[in-house]
Amino acid sequence: MAPKFIIILLTTMAILPEIKSNHWGTCLAEPEAFPFIAIINIPEESFSIGALVTANKVLGPEAAFPPQATDMTIDLGCTEVESCAARNIPVSHYLRNHSFRTMIYVLETPVVLTSAIFPIPIRPSGSDDELWCKFLGFDIHNYQELYWINTKIMDQASCLAIRRRIPRNHACFFDENENTVYESANIGGPMICDGFLFGLMSVYPAVDTIQPVQLVSNLTGFRLPNEGTEGFQPMPRSH
Repeated sequence: MAPKFIIILLTTMAILPEIKSNHWGTCLAEPEAFPFIAIINIPEESFSIGALVTANKVLGPEAAFPPQATDMTIDLGCTEVESCAARNIPVSHYLRNHSFRTMIYVLETPVVLTSAIFPIPIRPSGSDDELWCKFLGFDIHNYQELYWINTKIMDQASCLAIRRRIPRNHACFFDENENTVYESANIGGPMICDGFLFGLMSVYPAVDTIQPVQLVSNLTGFRLPNEGTEGFQPMPRSH
């Protein structure tokens, strides 16, 4: 039976390194296979997953952003929740993009890029129909480890026939394993298509059909604003 996934925010290089399969039938990520993975730490609350998209910017889920954010940090180069190449990098600024249900976090200092820490480019263009991708998440039963599963982006007409309504800048996806469960609270899991970040799993719950259909933000063509752009807020510090 496939594991449930805790979804987290993140982003890869053009060719993904080889991954090994685990006994659940999904695939366990090897070290340095997904060097864009980021863990967004929310003090005294929890964390969410995101993707490193430049040397100093991380994308994460808007729904996981706390009402009163302070002292947020980022871990990078993670293969497990507690196994990261760089930990507790302070966030200097943040920007909410409600249209894509996404947060943009600016690191206090750009990271040194290595084989363990490397940004993933956002998908620049292309048709979304019949697109095969990889979805990343943390297994609920073995919370420390990162896995991926093969998924498919649905065409808009098929998505609308099932969901009736699609939020702006979103798409539907499903996987071929009917046992995979996408917890509605576990958002932010990155969708990787042809070596690019397609989007992050949305907060909207899956539709209970023969093939569970879930929504993902569609970041295709999304342009990252410069941190000097109006709208970025400084991250408050408690001390």
